[in-house]
Order: sequence, then structure tokens, then C-alpha cells
Amino acid sequence: MRTVKQEDQFSNAITQHKELTGSQIKLVKPTAAGKTEVTPPTAAEVITLDPNEDGSLVMSAKLTERAVL
Repeated sequence: MRTVKQEDQFSNAITQHKELTGSQIKLVKPTAAGKTEVTPPTAAEVITLDPNEDGSLVMSAKLTERAVL
């Protein structure tokens, strides 16, 4: 199982408004692909990155699938 986390809000020290609050990144229907002939892990349907959350599941693999791409 692989997860990813957005650590902080988007920010830029040289702009008038230093931080974009409430920002999220959402990936819809991502695909997992590998360089080998093995069955790739199953990608999550939706991946939402939110700095207020613990993290989002990116992909998972069954015991018969490879977890490394």
C-alpha cells in the first residue's frame, strides 16, 4: 500500500497573499504502469491531497501483484 500527503498549504513568500488556504490537489482515475510484464498495483479511483488530512491512498497490491513499479 502506498500513500502520499500534502504537507502544507500552497505558499509563496514574494506575493501579496502569502498562503492559499483550503487548497487541495485531486487526481481522478490515475493509472499505474510498470516497466515489467507483471500485473501492476491497483491505483485508487480518486486521490485527494489535503494538508489537513493524514494522507491519501495512491495504490495497493494483492499478494499476487507487484507493489514496486
